[in-house]
Amino acid sequence: METIGKKLVSLDPFSALMVSMAVGITIYIYTIIGVPVSSSQAVVGSVLGIGIIKGASTVSIHTLKNILLAWFFTPVIASLIAILITFGSYLEYTGK
Repeated sequence: METIGKKLVSLDPFSALMVSMAVGITIYIYTIIGVPVSSSQAVVGSVLGIGIIKGASTVSIHTLKNILLAWFFTPVIASLIAILITFGSYLEYTGK
């Protein structure tokens, strides 16, 4: 939260309230529709919206890039770890 609320875009208390309301509304609407949505992605989207309203120069592109890379690489790395564990347990089970 510190990364998003301070490093991505600096939020004042009113902006933070608007972010919280936008996240709540977003998750509520998508829940009604039946679409799974990540609350962390909704928060980042809301904070970016506030940053764009304040002026695009308030958004830290470096921090945004790191967040997007983490979103991409987390499932990739988790999949590789799962494959290695499965392969290792298969080798132990078969005795090879």
